[in-house]
Amino acid sequence: MDHVVSGLEDPNTNVKLAAVKCLHSLSRSVQQLRTSFQDTAVWKPIMKLLQDASDNMMTVASSALCNLLLEFSPSKEVRSIFISLLNHLES
Repeated sequence: MDHVVSGLEDPNTNVKLAAVKCLHSLSRSVQQLRTSFQDTAVWKPIMKLLQDASDNMMTVASSALCNLLLEFSPSKEVRSIFISLLNHLES
């Protein structure tokens, strides 16, 4: 998980996108959400990516964040932050 998360901070945009796509795929698994994602604050670097993101990056990153915010996810504490971001994007 640490290697994938470190890919989110790579200077190469394609590496960042690949890392987000990987996290998005992993975040679709309830088992992964309850184990691998529980010990990692993966939402922080994903939120950071949303600043000045391309449409493709925005789509994949927001999809991954939505999976992380599901009711059974240990990352649901960031729900208010994500809602604030969405409100900001709408204005």
